Amino acid sequence: MRPLGEVVARLSITLADRRVRDGVALLGYAAVVVLWFHRLLFNYNDAVLYGPNDASYGIRQYWGAEYLHSTPFTQTRDPLNGAPEGLPIAPAIQIANALIPTTIWTLHYLVGFTGASNIFLLGGIVLTGFSFYVLLTRLGIHPLAAFYAGYALSLNPWMLERAAAGHSGFMQAWIFPLTIGAMLRVHRRRTVGSAVLAGLVLAFAFYDNSYYGLMAALVFGIFWILDFVVQRGRSERFWTFTMADISVLTAVAAFVPALVAWVHDKRAVSAGVSNGANQVQSLGATTQAYFLPSYRNPVLGHITKHFYPQAAYVWSENTLYLGWSLILIASVGAYLVIRRRTTLLRRASTRFFYVGITVLAPAAFLFSLQRKTTWFGVTIPMPSYVISEFTSFWRVYARFGELVTLALAALAALALTELIRRRDYGRWLAAVALGLLVFEYSNGVLPIYKLKELPYSAWIAKQPQGIVANYPMPTDNPAALRLVAETYFQQIYNKHPEFTMFGSGYGGTREDAIRDLVRYVTDPVTPGVLKAEGVKYVLLHDDTYRLAGETPPPVPAGMHLVARIPGDVRALELDSDVAPADISATLEQHAAEIAAVQGLNPPQVAVQGGATTAGGATVVHGSASVTLRTGQWALRRAELYVTATSSNGPQPLAVRDQTGNVVGRWTVGTQPTNVSFGPLATNTRYVFATAPGARLTIVKMSAQPLADFSTTVRSY
Repeated sequence: MRPLGEVVARLSITLADRRVRDGVALLGYAAVVVLWFHRLLFNYNDAVLYGPNDASYGIRQYWGAEYLHSTPFTQTRDPLNGAPEGLPIAPAIQIANALIPTTIWTLHYLVGFTGASNIFLLGGIVLTGFSFYVLLTRLGIHPLAAFYAGYALSLNPWMLERAAAGHSGFMQAWIFPLTIGAMLRVHRRRTVGSAVLAGLVLAFAFYDNSYYGLMAALVFGIFWILDFVVQRGRSERFWTFTMADISVLTAVAAFVPALVAWVHDKRAVSAGVSNGANQVQSLGATTQAYFLPSYRNPVLGHITKHFYPQAAYVWSENTLYLGWSLILIASVGAYLVIRRRTTLLRRASTRFFYVGITVLAPAAFLFSLQRKTTWFGVTIPMPSYVISEFTSFWRVYARFGELVTLALAALAALALTELIRRRDYGRWLAAVALGLLVFEYSNGVLPIYKLKELPYSAWIAKQPQGIVANYPMPTDNPAALRLVAETYFQQIYNKHPEFTMFGSGYGGTREDAIRDLVRYVTDPVTPGVLKAEGVKYVLLHDDTYRLAGETPPPVPAGMHLVARIPGDVRALELDSDVAPADISATLEQHAAEIAAVQGLNPPQVAVQGGATTAGGATVVHGSASVTLRTGQWALRRAELYVTATSSNGPQPLAVRDQTGNVVGRWTVGTQPTNVSFGPLATNTRYVFATAPGARLTIVKMSAQPLADFSTTVRSY
């Protein structure tokens, strides 16, 4: 038996080979993934993390494309979702994020859609950690310190939260080390070929994920600016500027297929990705998010739950915890860079990298913050404010926090490398730092959600084809939201069209209004509307009602019970004598109610020109202009209510539009008279008109929002 010293010596010689070290690191990241995700690995072809989540939604969408003899890049409508109208699908979105559907669609022929989705997710985590490890070791960082940084980038709480949400595209953060590597190549070689390669990598980042493309663009821009600054002489700087132009043009040219698809499918894309400024604000990062542990951490999570009891519902995108130990070690690394207290910075590439990383950390932090952030009582617009003024495509700027983690992890790796080089016990301290990071980032072994056919789905599958309406309809209650996600996936098994619309971007449409109108199964209008929409089966999920804290409703008038299904579900059908409702007339009758459900606020009534104000009342002399002002894009019309009196006997009060047509006329008496006009278009000038010489006093004005039904998913 060989002495221990000889074994250690032989092991050291073996590990001196870079290829061996790289292989060990790759196996190390794979082992870590097995540790935290082994439940998913053992069920990779019939489960997703947590769930139902975006992974199960994606699996259902891929299945739907194949079931309808299409592909993710050609399918334009899903008739099984939001039946009978069906929801439009924008192939341009799939083309613009081509890496995800291409990989999953290719792998599904071997392992199925579920297996492909999970392999893509877990493989991305391994590749992210390993790619950062390779980049750092090539810059002279010690392998143990580089492994530490790779772990931080690939398994930080934000990445674990994205994995839990089923966002497999965000697991492909290896695109950032790849982008940085391409920029290091540009700085070192300064050739047209290297500039073209950097542009291709940037385009690939957008094809990976639209958010990662924007984030890679920040990395791209910082390193190009840095290369321009560090060059000496006008000619060298001009050449940097030229190469940057070549790189940008290359990226744009490579992304042309996605741009063409977007122009061709612009309306459907806009419906799916248009976002308001309020979302840019609410989905931006807060400063404290970087210091509070993940609420899922078995030990430290209680800290966050103490300060934010609703963290499980609102903290997902703000799970940006860097780790207190990482912040401390990275601070040392930043000091070493700023003061140039390490010989590692003598290497041109390493120095260029770390100066860029030191700039990236605060830049990414600012980009991640809320649209308007208040510090010490002063509200300051952030970069997301500027971008959102030009486009609302991106809304979750908190995701830039991943770049903050990358930058601090790289700085921490520098500090740990210096520690290992200067102290005999440095390796042990670095190992302790890694263990501490694992503890701070841990969410424990991640649970899974089994994808299986449920009893109600099995029952529906045996029935003749027909549209199914599941109740309770989706509301703000988590139980009802979970049900609509569950029933969407269950179509894989039952293959029946679903009445509920599952997807974002279709609020404010006629079809959305129809579903708002029948959101309660016991509402008197529900049977007639469902009949007009062609609904055949109504399933009452009594278990979901109880989870939502509600008493399951009785069988409504106009429906009858046909089956009780295991799992506490009742199957109903519409009575044969239920008359189909006149959908258009019914919508108009309930326009105000639907507007309230849609969260539309009353517009401001503004009267100008030909009117004076006296004692809080508005006096109209002959005529005056009136406008219903609002900043809500979804509020297109409203009913105007006026209380007025006439000082010289009954007088007419009419409202004319801009062409002079009368859209409403009433007679106002000497006593307060209540009249109404509408529907009137918002942000449009109308004219109050009365008899010549008449003097009307308007003592009160208000406006009732009305839902608009002119936009329909059929037009997308």
